[in-house]
Amino acid sequence: MSAKLLFANPTLIVPDVTAAAEYYRDCLGFEILGIWGSGYSIVERGGVILHFAGMDEEHRQSAPVVPNQKFTDRWAMWDIYVHTDAVEALYQELKAKGAEVPQEPYDANHGNREFHILDLNGYRLAFGQDLESIQSDGESASADEPAS
Repeated sequence: MSAKLLFANPTLIVPDVTAAAEYYRDCLGFEILGIWGSGYSIVERGGVILHFAGMDEEHRQSAPVVPNQKFTDRWAMWDIYVHTDAVEALYQELKAKGAEVPQEPYDANHGNREFHILDLNGYRLAFGQDLESIQSDGESASADEPAS
């Protein structure tokens, strides 16, 4: 019998762990679990836990944060993909809180309805819901990809 993987807690490198934690709290609805000086912070929402590790002073000056999308021309190269059970409600909530939304909700060809936000450091987060669960709630779904 092989071991079961339970969950993952991604760590994003950021120039300011306090600013990152506060942004995720204020704009994305996360709870701050802890901030440890300038080196580390953790936020949580609904079981999704994200870690932020601070850049040291030398790298803050010479090496900016580099989200995945900077390395590809693919429009959907997100840094974190979060599954939700209410994608439209979450979209409305985050937009109302001022999140930068470069991609509004659309039905992706991989079977999820999703949207993307950019955080204060340029990291792209995608939030998605399985289309079958949306259809079972009576909503219509189409398989349209957004423009690049």
